[in-house]
Amino acid sequence: VFSEITLNKNLSSDSFSALPISIWHLFLSNYFFLLILGLIQLTISIICISAINQDYISIFDYIILLLIFSPIILIISCFSFLIFLFIKNKIVKTFCNIIFFVIISFGYGSFIPLNYFPTVYSQYVKYFPISGLISNSQNIISSEPIMFSYFLISIFTALFLSAMVLLMLDKYIK
Repeated sequence: VFSEITLNKNLSSDSFSALPISIWHLFLSNYFFLLILGLIQLTISIICISAINQDYISIFDYIILLLIFSPIILIISCFSFLIFLFIKNKIVKTFCNIIFFVIISFGYGSFIPLNYFPTVYSQYVKYFPISGLISNSQNIISSEPIMFSYFLISIFTALFLSAMVLLMLDKYIK
């Protein structure tokens, strides 16, 4: 929301092109802000869930969870930027964000484990960055080893989407 408000104000004025900052700096500052905000929200939610469940998870496991969630926060931020760039109507943007949330929540194993989905679907979806994150999070909580390949897939996806959004944002501003 903060980045959308900032971009709306800056892109609608002619003085944006005269600013001494590059699009790269604007892009990185927005992503850094979104990453910090996401990690703060994640920390608060981990503390609340641990207090409710009364489970013991070590500080090392918390740090691993924060590292695993970092690329996913960037991926979701990239999708939000893409929705912002391509859709002009605020109602349609809100509807797209709700659909995106529902797909992430129910389609990738967040609320319903992937074991209950058909095997063809779960074999295909388990390599998506978000479902790999959910699988790794479940492995950390149950004290099982994580799948490093899922983490690598999410890092490469975050880097690819960030580069794509940067190029699109650069063209959008020019």
